[in-house]
Amino acid sequence: MTKEHQRKRYLWAKERRNWTIADWLHCVYTDECRISKSGSCNHREWVRRRVGEDCKEECISATRFREQSLMLWGCISLEGVGPLKRFAPNERMSAKQYKQLLIHRGIPYLLTLGKQHNTPFMFQHDGASSHTAKTVKTYLQRKNIDLLPWPAHSPDLNPIENVWSKLKRNVSRRMRTTSLDDLWQNVQEEWLKIDKNYILSLIQSMPRRIKAVLKSKGGATKY
Repeated sequence: MTKEHQRKRYLWAKERRNWTIADWLHCVYTDECRISKSGSCNHREWVRRRVGEDCKEECISATRFREQSLMLWGCISLEGVGPLKRFAPNERMSAKQYKQLLIHRGIPYLLTLGKQHNTPFMFQHDGASSHTAKTVKTYLQRKNIDLLPWPAHSPDLNPIENVWSKLKRNVSRRMRTTSLDDLWQNVQEEWLKIDKNYILSLIQSMPRRIKAVLKSKGGATKY
């Protein structure tokens, strides 16, 4: 994370420091995730650090996957887990694929929530190239979707990241799979088991996450 990333994270949090829990609850949080047949990544790096250094840049390393894996897209809301989509092994999502995903899964889910709760919901996604492609932007504008701007390098701000971690732990506790189809079956079953109240607690933590970003001047947080 560069100083510019930290500056933008700080400004983003500052603009939303007065948001209430109700504001954060009226949002659909989305993300992509890669999960391996062992449930996570089979290559773990250990970092030696002192107490209080867990959020320092030099004590954070990138995740690397060396095992056959699935790419997933999913979303969560105050109603719990939403749609979950599987992509081909080691496939990167194109703008065309993402637009189709929004058309058939993401936006119908968002609009259904709005009808159920009689209030519009915001849609969150990060700045991945497939998300910011012109065709995707045009589609979202045409549908009058209210997007929640998202700062780069901010997985600690997205509550779905905690859901992915829980999903990976739960999948890893099951018998090791021998095929990606078996892995997908396990993933779907464990996804539906994730408790709605757990997800609510994550979304309700957003004001605390905002405070943590402000305290760190845009730097990494414990989340």
